[in-house]
Amino acid sequence: MNGDGGFEWVGAASETAYNLGEELDNRTVPAGTNLLVVGPPMAGTRRFGIELLAAGAEDRPIIVTNRESARTIRSDHADCLDGPVGVIDCVTKQGGEPRLDSPSIRYAASPDDLTGVGMELTDLLAGTPDGKSGGDRVLFDSVSTLLMYSCAERTARFLDVVTARIEEQDAIGLFALNSLAHEDAVYERLCRLFDGVVRLDDGGVVDAELPES
Repeated sequence: MNGDGGFEWVGAASETAYNLGEELDNRTVPAGTNLLVVGPPMAGTRRFGIELLAAGAEDRPIIVTNRESARTIRSDHADCLDGPVGVIDCVTKQGGEPRLDSPSIRYAASPDDLTGVGMELTDLLAGTPDGKSGGDRVLFDSVSTLLMYSCAERTARFLDVVTARIEEQDAIGLFALNSLAHEDAVYERLCRLFDGVVRLDDGGVVDAELPES
């Protein structure tokens, strides 16, 4: 399948199921599930997503970050991310910040470098899972930042390809979205791309529409 910008998805992984941790009552979702995590700015969608990554002790977490650098993500969330973590950093190159020297950290040119993000995610998902026996958990933080750089239609096309790739790899995808930043039509268009939606407020989970495992 060819995605936005011309990169190509290839390969597949073995099936598994994913436990979503205590915040979601240890419910499980099938391999290949993509969830939209929605909340206002103070609800902590990034932190919630990282906690969902950490809920799979045997799984490999991958973070696509277009709001903070890899250095900041690792520093601020070291209590959750205490093992090998793959990071695709869309901030550092554009901002001229110092890079971290690690084969598990990749750098896209900017938040709207969709081709670069797609290529790096393809590579990380296809790579050796660091000796672990589980699957891959991917957090995209955030869809709202992507919409600041790209129109809604281009963003939707890109996410359609990314979610398909995650499904093909039997991974799980978590995509953070600011619930106050977008028109209803954009929000509804995006929701149709995902298998379920988790809604947050500043007190935690409001409701979760999840597929059956």
